[in-house]
Amino acid sequence: MTDPTPRKRQNPEQRARAYVEGTLNVDGVYEDATAALDRLKAEQGNMVRCAAAKRNLHEAMETQEQEIVVRERATFAGSQAAFDREIKAVLQQDDGMATLRQTLIAASLDYERAEAAARHEEFTIRVATARMEELAGRERFYAAVKMSVATANDTDKTTGA
Repeated sequence: MTDPTPRKRQNPEQRARAYVEGTLNVDGVYEDATAALDRLKAEQGNMVRCAAAKRNLHEAMETQEQEIVVRERATFAGSQAAFDREIKAVLQQDDGMATLRQTLIAASLDYERAEAAARHEEFTIRVATARMEELAGRERFYAAVKMSVATANDTDKTTGA
């Protein structure tokens, strides 16, 4: 069965352009790569924020630990070895330290998630870049075909064939 609507005949250049833009989706690949780059930048910003939060939590833990050590040292009368054992137990049992540890664990997980997302976006960009390089090679091929057709047409016109 034939299509009753008349079709406009495309020249080789138009067919090549339609193939490159439609079938190969050159513009879509570029847009995907650009979107992945934007997401990568966002994830890298997220990584910086998470790293800063982790640093702040480490500082808060060190401050809290020093306050506990000073407080316990004032009331402990035993040897240094006994104090070291005692302070480990006190630090583990302190509610403030436990809260800071839990918050640090959550911040570390957030950082790891952001890092994994950034690696994923980097991979997506590498794949899209390779695809664009492949498509560029095809476009160069189609340009060469176009040039050879144009050269052949020019030769036919000058020789009268």
